[in-house]
Amino acid sequence: MTREDIELLGRIKTRMRISNNKDDELLFDFLRTAKSEIMARRFPYGNGTEEFPSRYNELAIQLTIIQYNKMGAEGENAHSENGVSRSYDDYNKLLYTVVPMVGVIK
Repeated sequence: MTREDIELLGRIKTRMRISNNKDDELLFDFLRTAKSEIMARRFPYGNGTEEFPSRYNELAIQLTIIQYNKMGAEGENAHSENGVSRSYDDYNKLLYTVVPMVGVIK
């Protein structure tokens, strides 16, 4: 875990009002997944050596929180039961904000 990841994890926990370290491993796994998905969209033809652009830190935080909040409701866009309705942010729609970077064939 990098220093930047620790800082992002702290910001995630602040927004979610988590004061203990019980879910740190799970949150870090979600953060790693979010960053991986951002990198796949940012560098679709990359070789894996590219560095994570800090301009997408906020997006990584948002995606991590969405993943955590959807635990147990994976695959659902909305849920209604006993008069209580929930709808979830579209995870993939947020990924459209990532601008792909590709090179020119020489």
